[in-house]
Amino acid sequence: MEAGQGLVSVRYVKICAFLGLFSGTLSVMSSSSIICTILLNRRRKFRLVYHRLVFSMSIMDILVSCAHALSTAALPVGTPGSWGAIGNDATCTMQGFLTQTGVAVPMLNGMLSMYYLLTIRYGIRENFIRNHIEPFMHAIPILYAFTTASLGLALNLYSPVEFNTFCWISTVSCENSVAVGCTRNSQAIMTRRFFYGAVVSFNFIFIPVVMVAVYWTVSRQEQLLRNRHRDSITVVSCNRSRKVAHQGMAYVAAFYMTYAWGVTLHGVNDHKGVIVVPLIFMTRFFAPLQGFFNYIIYIRPSFLNVRKENPDKSFFWTLGRATFSQRKRGSYHLPDLDRVNRRPSIPVICDIENTNIIQCSDT
Repeated sequence: MEAGQGLVSVRYVKICAFLGLFSGTLSVMSSSSIICTILLNRRRKFRLVYHRLVFSMSIMDILVSCAHALSTAALPVGTPGSWGAIGNDATCTMQGFLTQTGVAVPMLNGMLSMYYLLTIRYGIRENFIRNHIEPFMHAIPILYAFTTASLGLALNLYSPVEFNTFCWISTVSCENSVAVGCTRNSQAIMTRRFFYGAVVSFNFIFIPVVMVAVYWTVSRQEQLLRNRHRDSITVVSCNRSRKVAHQGMAYVAAFYMTYAWGVTLHGVNDHKGVIVVPLIFMTRFFAPLQGFFNYIIYIRPSFLNVRKENPDKSFFWTLGRATFSQRKRGSYHLPDLDRVNRRPSIPVICDIENTNIIQCSDT
């Protein structure tokens, strides 16, 4: 379908509206659960950079997920071709602003991958990262997100986009909001690419490259340990370090599941002026789900341990216990890295279940 060809079926608009509402609400609940989990155990969890990065990511995800959950309700009343529009220009602008702040989420994903790289691949101390690197890990994504969102506000870039299902930086200019006299807005296309597309595209390459390096490091060190300490208990504990790498790779998979559809959609739309309806549906469903995926990944280690301790309990009891209880044991999500040696020759080998750090050396 060519941009500007006319109004699309109201049926498509309804589907997109319900998809955004469902996914956005689910993501808000999921990110809020992560925040509750961290705050309930804040004395322990806030000691680690990992939990603080996930905490920041969850806060930013709530903002963008709220924008998605508003769906068509934020559109100005009377927007041609829309459904359920009960807002005005101010609500549309607010939704566009919150949507743009969501660019911080993929950036924080990249920072989380960098954290895995620094601690596992290069063995940098947690204290060093906390004091010298972590402030930039939070500041750069958040400042970039709010700066670009504010620029979009100042330049009056926010308007209904994609079947008029929500407001963001629109790449189509029309005489009557949508369907009459529509033309391609090349300036808005370049702005959206710079404000959002460039960040996501960069992380599409950066995150998997970093996590492959992390996974390769873990696999290599485990093989060395098996060769040198075949009968040692240390080998059993060090094998659990693979769980850390697996968790990092899970964040990569979540990132791709969330953003691949939107990147494809906007790439096709911006370059050829064609809107592919199935891609619209997939984007509206998956774009808000980063918080939900993060929750599954973040809570899974705790869930498995609680289920191991209480095998007779139900799934939902176990999930609630893992999410909202205060645990006296060490974190199940990532071990205490304060004792990690900074020398790259000594790898970070993590015991997820017992939260111990085993520094495996040649001796």
